[in-house]
Amino acid sequence: MTVLHQARVVPPQQRPRVHRAPQPVPSKTIWAKDYPDLWGIYQTIRADIADLATELGITS
Repeated sequence: MTVLHQARVVPPQQRPRVHRAPQPVPSKTIWAKDYPDLWGIYQTIRADIADLATELGITS
């Protein structure tokens, strides 16, 4: 019996459940306050992408 077959024969009520509720994506102000290092990296990448878009002539 393969592992996949064994998993398929387990009744749904006996299968493991996800115990963690999905979390919403934090807002920009939360990122800036709670994750300042990551926020700085994001801002640098965002500026680099804007510069590249300008070079390529694809700005809006």
